[in-house]
Amino acid sequence: MDPVIGRAPVIAGVRGTRRTRRILTALLVPASAPTVQTLARLAQVRSDTAFGILSKLRHAQWVRCEHQPALNGARARTYYQLTTHGRTHARVLLGLTEVP
Repeated sequence: MDPVIGRAPVIAGVRGTRRTRRILTALLVPASAPTVQTLARLAQVRSDTAFGILSKLRHAQWVRCEHQPALNGARARTYYQLTTHGRTHARVLLGLTEVP
């Protein structure tokens, strides 16, 4: 939190709320690109909350997604991954590194 009580810090246009930080932490951990449902479970937030956060992160170019079509009866899936830009800013927002 920044010096203003109750206000989440904003880095590169992304507001670092508690839920956003949880999603970013989940994105930093896995080696493979997770789905919304996986990220929601890891971050302990609802899937619709995770989707909204990922949409904002994608708009800010912190996250890229890869769509895989439905194959052999399986549902289509979208996988999310931090961009290089997003990884750098996520680490700053989470306090894992200094501002570059």
